[in-house]
Amino acid sequence: MLSMKSFIRRQDYDAPPEVYQKEYEEYQLKYAQEVSDHFFDIHKFDEWFLYRYDPLHLQEREDAARAWARAESDAFAKAALRAPLALLEGCCLEPGGVAAAPLLAPLPLPAPPAAAAESLTGQGDEPEPPLLVNTPSVAPSSDCK
Repeated sequence: MLSMKSFIRRQDYDAPPEVYQKEYEEYQLKYAQEVSDHFFDIHKFDEWFLYRYDPLHLQEREDAARAWARAESDAFAKAALRAPLALLEGCCLEPGGVAAAPLLAPLPLPAPPAAAAESLTGQGDEPEPPLLVNTPSVAPSSDCK
């Protein structure tokens, strides 16, 4: 593809910049279409191309993905009903299959601003202590199955 400067140099007439700009944009669209058509013509019978873009192959892949998801969902539901705590302890949410560490001590929630505390309690005194919530650790553990 030519640059704008090269495109203008190849023109054999003088015109205002707006005309050159419009013609260059048309040239870019035509060039992109030609490259796309050429690519399609070269690869339209390649196995990878058919696998990725042929509607018959797409439907087969979608059906296989749905069947896999259904089987995984059923297996997860059975495991959850059979031993819910064991399932939760063995869950791995990390991509590398590393389980999260056991729950840590409760972490305090941030205290509300003083103005919000006054409106909630109706008093201008000290706000109530923060609530405590159990949160899982993000530290990795090596006991993931």
